[in-house]
Amino acid sequence: MKKVITLSLFLGLICVSLGVATQTREVKGVATTREEAIKKALHEAVGQVQGVWVGSGIADSAVGIGIIESTHEEVNKTIEMEGISLRSQNTITLTMAEGLVKSYEVVDEKKTDNGKVEVTVKVWVYDYQSPLATTKLSLAVSPFEVENNRYIFGDITVSGAELTKQFSQRLTTLLRDSNRFDLLDRDYDKAFRDEINLIKSDDVGLEEKGRLKQLQGADYLLAGRIRRAEITTELKDIPTTGIHSAEYRGHFVGEVRLLVPTTRQVAFSHEYRIKLEMPEIKELADEWRRDERDFDQIKDAFLDLAARQIIEDVLNDVYPVRIALAEQGSIILDQGGERMKPDAVYEVFTKGKSIVDPQTQEVLGQDEGKAALLKVIRILPKFSYAEILDGKTEDIEVGQVCRVLPGSMDLKIEVQGGRKSNIKHTPSGGVKMPFDN
Repeated sequence: MKKVITLSLFLGLICVSLGVATQTREVKGVATTREEAIKKALHEAVGQVQGVWVGSGIADSAVGIGIIESTHEEVNKTIEMEGISLRSQNTITLTMAEGLVKSYEVVDEKKTDNGKVEVTVKVWVYDYQSPLATTKLSLAVSPFEVENNRYIFGDITVSGAELTKQFSQRLTTLLRDSNRFDLLDRDYDKAFRDEINLIKSDDVGLEEKGRLKQLQGADYLLAGRIRRAEITTELKDIPTTGIHSAEYRGHFVGEVRLLVPTTRQVAFSHEYRIKLEMPEIKELADEWRRDERDFDQIKDAFLDLAARQIIEDVLNDVYPVRIALAEQGSIILDQGGERMKPDAVYEVFTKGKSIVDPQTQEVLGQDEGKAALLKVIRILPKFSYAEILDGKTEDIEVGQVCRVLPGSMDLKIEVQGGRKSNIKHTPSGGVKMPFDN
């Protein structure tokens, strides 16, 4: 007997693409009843498109849609879902698939030799793809911890909460401009929750509800702590005039870690100590005259200085600047945006033999030879142009690593207590992460 049934069924909260795209699957389900057989077929179709979650624990047999509570003592947990859950009694396997099925057709059904029902079902499953889907590593910036409730920069005071917010936003902006990571937001949780609650409401159609339950986990988490951040004022007397003179000094002490959230491995860590004297603070200011001196702007420039050094170290460990194009009269570097600085000087290196630690057999890196010296002359959002200061075009090749020439930046930053990076670079120019085998 052949029947055709079309029905829209909501199986969990899973995303729908912007174009409401679907994938079609034709699958079979076998069970003691027709309803259970259809549900097994739908489970199989959703699993083929969205994947399945397999856990462990002994559970009572259950098939259905809605809230399922496991009563077996060995499991001792409740699973709440609006989807399909298949469990096997007295086994250690628990398999769940959640998805949004646009519709399905039972194209065939029959009785098996052992009296069960076998159905063949054609299923249309929504397959959500983010409009920003990429193959890049994902990274989230965690708000940095602070040790004080307030921080003083000249004549202004900033709360610890506001300081960490501003600093994290600066880090995120610099990472975004590098175009190297798929960045995940961790700052605007309330706004996201409000949007999710709106989509869950009855005012929103079924297809829109498919946008839910697609929060992406990060491959890497950038976290840290700000121990000290200030611009102090010291009044000094000028003996010959009797006038008081204000001397300003800047201090920043912080630590940063690049973590693998799933394993809690530390990819690398650094401690930063920045000390600025009066002339360097003046360089940060747009205007230094007393009546136009803006310590809010100076504070922003100071935090930007620290954030740039942190991001430079992160990117140099994972994705150093490389040559993207090398032709006569045209040298292009593969990074742009706010990470790059006009007139910054880069050394270009060729790779030699691998260097191996004789005790651990760990590959420490590769021998390098200097090929050229470049200066950045034009910066675009995704890449930069450079000119050759020293060397020949024919010695420069695509993929060569470029590192900032020490001393070519405006201000020098002291880095102390760094932990050796666990990120390894492959001969082809890629990276091998701590969790890669």
